[in-house]
Parts: sequence; structure tokens; C-alpha cells
Amino acid sequence: GSERSVYVDYKSVDPKADFVQEWGQRIADVYGSWSKNTVGFKFYSTADNYYHSLSNQDLAYLHSKGVSHALFKQKKTNENLKLIYQDKKNFVYALNY
Repeated sequence: GSERSVYVDYKSVDPKADFVQEWGQRIADVYGSWSKNTVGFKFYSTADNYYHSLSNQDLAYLHSKGVSHALFKQKKTNENLKLIYQDKKNFVYALNY
């Protein structure tokens, strides 16, 4: 399959077992623990809370995996995040690790 420019993608997930395993790990990296039984609307609130509370160590890990930017719904104070865009609902940060 082709490489995507996002760390976690929900469109056109390759059904091959090795890809699904990597995709599931990426979901866990960004949104907390993941299993086939925890995705969907029931998972949204827990996942959203986990994502918005990523620690400095979590963000450094994601950066080491190739993540260069993050989109948040709230302003962040972190010396390793550089605000590059904001509007009324979104804040886009460059990860500087």
C-alpha cells in the first residue's frame, strides 16, 4: 500500500494482518489502548481525553516515529510545541524534539 501523510488514518485501511497490527499500535500510541472491541463511538470520549493529555514523553515518542505536527482543540503550553496555526476551534503545533 501507499504511505499516508498522517500517523493514524481511518480511510482505506489495508486488511492485511501485519498492516492492521501496525495500525492498531498507532491508534494505541495516539489514543490509548486499542482493541477491535474498543473502537467506535463508545471509545471516542476516552480516546479524546487521552489524546489531549499526551505527556511530553508521549509526544517525543510520536516525534521519533515521524510525527511532525499535532492538531488539538485547546491551547497547549509546552516548550517542545510551536504553535503554527490557530482558529476558533483548532490549534496546530509543530513538534520540536
